[in-house]
Amino acid sequence: MKPETPPSDKKITFSDRIQAVISKRRGLVLSGSPIFIVLVFAFILRIYKIGSVGVSGRELENIDRILSFSDISNLIKGDVSTNLYYFLQYLWGGVSGYSLFSMRLFSVILSIIGLYIFYKFTEQWFSRRLAQIATFLFSISSFHILLSRSISHEIIYPVVSLSALFFLTLAYRQKSRLYFFISGIFIGLGLYASEATLALGFAFIAAGGYFFYKNKKFITSFVTEKIVAIVTILIVSIPFFIAIVTGQSGFFSRFTISPVVIANNIYTLFTSLTFSTPFDFMYNVGSKRIFDPFILLTFLAGLIYIIYGIKRRKFYFLFVWLFTLSLVIIFEKNFSLGTIVYIAPVIFILSALIQEFILQKWFQTFPFNRLAGLTMIVGVGFFYALSMSYNLEKVFLAWMKFPDRKYVYNVQPLKVDLKKEKVYLYNEDIPNRVIKVIFGIKSRGQLVRTESPNSIAKGEKVNIITSNQGAEIVKESLKEGNQVSLGQNIVLFKGERK
Repeated sequence: MKPETPPSDKKITFSDRIQAVISKRRGLVLSGSPIFIVLVFAFILRIYKIGSVGVSGRELENIDRILSFSDISNLIKGDVSTNLYYFLQYLWGGVSGYSLFSMRLFSVILSIIGLYIFYKFTEQWFSRRLAQIATFLFSISSFHILLSRSISHEIIYPVVSLSALFFLTLAYRQKSRLYFFISGIFIGLGLYASEATLALGFAFIAAGGYFFYKNKKFITSFVTEKIVAIVTILIVSIPFFIAIVTGQSGFFSRFTISPVVIANNIYTLFTSLTFSTPFDFMYNVGSKRIFDPFILLTFLAGLIYIIYGIKRRKFYFLFVWLFTLSLVIIFEKNFSLGTIVYIAPVIFILSALIQEFILQKWFQTFPFNRLAGLTMIVGVGFFYALSMSYNLEKVFLAWMKFPDRKYVYNVQPLKVDLKKEKVYLYNEDIPNRVIKVIFGIKSRGQLVRTESPNSIAKGEKVNIITSNQGAEIVKESLKEGNQVSLGQNIVLFKGERK
């Protein structure tokens, strides 16, 4: 007969009672369902009408870059530090087909994977509640939603970098050689995901030095396992360094040491986080600050909090992580709002960190006061509702207040359906293979580039895509026809040849 368990002296708080209610219902739902709901909601936000917007100039360039990997040698050419995203897009297209929807869907999938890895890493380092708060706020960020809906390489960086950090954390905690090996793969792959990976390496070194100062065993233990990770990184990164040495990568050309440019980037990064951003409709709406006011205030409070407790190893690493990746943004020759994704995970962790701290202090102060507990829950819910409203309005509604947003689109493919009709290209710089992707043209011989519209057979009913410069010549070659503007400098004529 089992002895009776003695009663616990621990006081039952209001928070414990809420957890007890949730636990009783856990049999009716999946374990971890809150994060599952967050990820499903995030997916819906990102997939909603994903094919209903036009194609920006940068997306046109990126589509062409994706298709260029039909030549595998391009892996170590061009901007090798971002080739991973475009190569994976090329492989994805081989399975799903090369279409505008498919390419954007791939970015959405990467963003959801990134959010899940972010949750798992944050849970490992802090707590499940903090991870849920941070992931929820990250998932409704208008900046992350817009980035997720674009064909842009920045979205893959959180996936690779956070995976490296997550498996490295597991490697140390579980003393697993396999996890050291996996983290080495992700760190090596990170060199092909973003130039920020090198800065993350410096963050590892700086943090490792501090951890060694606090505990000598941090360096002297797991020697064999660390060698496995280092060798894995070196093997995976061989093509990267070949491209660097042979000068094919153009890696160093992305950065500057000009004091004027650096000072301007510091100012732009600061104002983008606090006041207003440069106009860049690919990542933002108008010139509003990149994150909502609630995230800004809690991030700043969280930053002060970790600086105050900088001696704690976790806080020290968060600060070094934020600082080193901010340097990457500052030293870029051309500032881009998309690079803020490098520091976004730290921003949302710091925001959630101060929120959890306040929640803990509040419930410790009022452990049995139900009214105080409900007041805090309602207050937090109110701020979350404001944050969600701000971000969703920014993504889906505020475009109506910014009619100039249409000018970001070089091509509006949804205005016409050319999937089954023959199309001629005249005096248009967009490559044939890119035109095929954005207009869904799949049949061989359906798209023909012509030197002159007059070379087309007389009496033939035609679709001619041209630039504004070639529009007058095309118009004169047609007996009758309709003219449709498809973007900034692209026009479609449907008619009959004279």
